[in-house]
Amino acid sequence: MIAAQRPSLSHPVSDATPAQQAGAASPLFGKWLLPLLMVLLPLLPLHAQDDIRLHLDGQHFLIDNEYFGLHNQGYTLPGFRLDPTLAWQVDERLQLKLGVHWLHYWGAHRYPAGFTYGVLPTEADSTTSRHVLPLLQARYAPNKHLTLVMGSLDASSHGLVAPLFNSKRLQAADPESGAELLLCFSHFEADVWVDWQQFVWRRSPYQEQFLMGIHAAWRTNWGQWGLEVPVSFLGKHTGGQMLATPMRVKNIFNESVGIEAERMLQAGRLEKLRIGMHLLHYHSSGPTGLPAPSGNGLYLHATLAVRPVDATIAYWHGHRFESILGSPLYYSHSVVDPTVVFNKVDLFSFTLRYNPTGSPLGLFATVFRYVDQQDPLFSFGCTLSFHPTISLRK
Repeated sequence: MIAAQRPSLSHPVSDATPAQQAGAASPLFGKWLLPLLMVLLPLLPLHAQDDIRLHLDGQHFLIDNEYFGLHNQGYTLPGFRLDPTLAWQVDERLQLKLGVHWLHYWGAHRYPAGFTYGVLPTEADSTTSRHVLPLLQARYAPNKHLTLVMGSLDASSHGLVAPLFNSKRLQAADPESGAELLLCFSHFEADVWVDWQQFVWRRSPYQEQFLMGIHAAWRTNWGQWGLEVPVSFLGKHTGGQMLATPMRVKNIFNESVGIEAERMLQAGRLEKLRIGMHLLHYHSSGPTGLPAPSGNGLYLHATLAVRPVDATIAYWHGHRFESILGSPLYYSHSVVDPTVVFNKVDLFSFTLRYNPTGSPLGLFATVFRYVDQQDPLFSFGCTLSFHPTISLRK
């Protein structure tokens, strides 16, 4: 089933005209450019260390979200995502990628354009018959500790915990585009990125939008346990100058700090146990339309890995909390009835995941239960992922 739903905080409906929106998803790019590049790039003069490879990163999926009550509405995602790219390893430090992002839902004949895919379904007007976007990336790694990515960013949750990142975005959101800085050391990792979501011209009728994020984690060992202290920050800015009509600047922020512990069990089929606790904060400025300017949350989770199944139990307590990229299940307002506001949200969840090592098959099932709601909510699905690589010239 697919039921109408308000756009998420991270994916509002674009104010662009249908012609402007349609231009963002031209089918000619995917139809002609990639085959042309496959013919021309092997003819380029290459140095001995150069390498060109064709990557076919994709996933078929069938995900059903059976949501009831005032918190959220259910919907189904049946389709596939395919990202064919040509990767040119210019030298040891620089890699260039060029390709397309193709998202298709079975039975869909018209698609909204832009970044309204972040939460489905959307109330945006249909504008195109397919959804194909260009992918262009430059990756520069001067050493093993530092990597700079510009252009299209790789699909990732950036290490964010569930209340800050909706896992369905990996099947329902446009690729992030902007710049990303990755740091990797023995006891510290960091991911800093900017996702530019809406560009504006002078006298544009809509505002520019971009999201910036930081996720860092410090790691150490304590006896048989591995300890990690993750810190996350998300900020979404809506503004711009010289627009067609004056519009006020809006900002939304999410912060999180936590501690996680993991122990390898190595007893028969038992692999590991991971537990964590996270404190979250939200605040905003400007006319965001949200019911409260600030709020807080607590997220507890524990995962037991028993080959080849992971079992996770989690608890969420939110007080006037809003999330930029998270699922509406964690919001303090209703997406079913805009007049309904929850002063606090208490949500339990239990998830089973089946994903054997080396297998393309993934299965999951989640049961949600609100303290103030009698009927449980369900989300379950099946995915087939593939990542073949073909060397074209070396």
